[in-house]
Amino acid sequence: ITIIWNPYSIVWYNISRCNDIILSPSFCPIFCTINTSDAYFLLQSQSSAMSIPGWSLTGDVSAPPPHRRRVDEPAGEVSAKLVQKMVVLLSKMVLKNSLELRELQSAALCTFILERNSNEAVAGSNGTKAHNDRAKELREASKQSEIEKLGEPHVHCWGNIIAAAAQSSRASSEDKDALNAHLGSVAGVKELEDSVFVCKLKRTYKPDKVKLIVCVSNELKPVMKVLTKVLRASGGELKRGVAPKSGAERELQSLLDGLLQDAA
Repeated sequence: ITIIWNPYSIVWYNISRCNDIILSPSFCPIFCTINTSDAYFLLQSQSSAMSIPGWSLTGDVSAPPPHRRRVDEPAGEVSAKLVQKMVVLLSKMVLKNSLELRELQSAALCTFILERNSNEAVAGSNGTKAHNDRAKELREASKQSEIEKLGEPHVHCWGNIIAAAAQSSRASSEDKDALNAHLGSVAGVKELEDSVFVCKLKRTYKPDKVKLIVCVSNELKPVMKVLTKVLRASGGELKRGVAPKSGAERELQSLLDGLLQDAA
């Protein structure tokens, strides 16, 4: 015997009475073939087998699920809330990334505060400026190959600072020999590009001070140790730990605090 089951009405139909079946979108028939005794058992026990326990949260499974109508808030209110939430999230993300960046910089970079008119600061600034001026001339003359031979500007800055430190009156004879030996072992600036990663002078909030940021490979750590000794002897300050927040970070934090206070 072949039967058809309508899951919504939970009614079994004999295939011999197909004229009584009306197919509709809500009627989803399932065809199966069983023997006569099993069909009799199913027809007799359908009421008990399909009963819903009292603790069920689904309710009557025989009825189609109800359709929920979404109630939207006014477009203006939704837009304002979304913008405010996005501003808060972006501000928190920027402050978090800035903190992590300062932490990474403290672990990877050596930072010094130097007098702007110190020999090392002036020499490093002149080295970077000379490179940039020469690169500009070659770029205007369309001499790309000559620009590549110049190397990176931070390498010129490093070389000038080492040369100035080697001539410092605060450097011992051993320090001078170590720095001069380093300069003598380098045939050209291209050789230092894989060893000197960062060497840059930056302005600080004090007009008479500059910030020197240096990062070198392990191969140049002994030279960096000597340079640090000479710079500190010349009045330079080695900064340790995580740098404080910048002015932009402090202003952003203040605006974020005010926004969260108004929203509370």
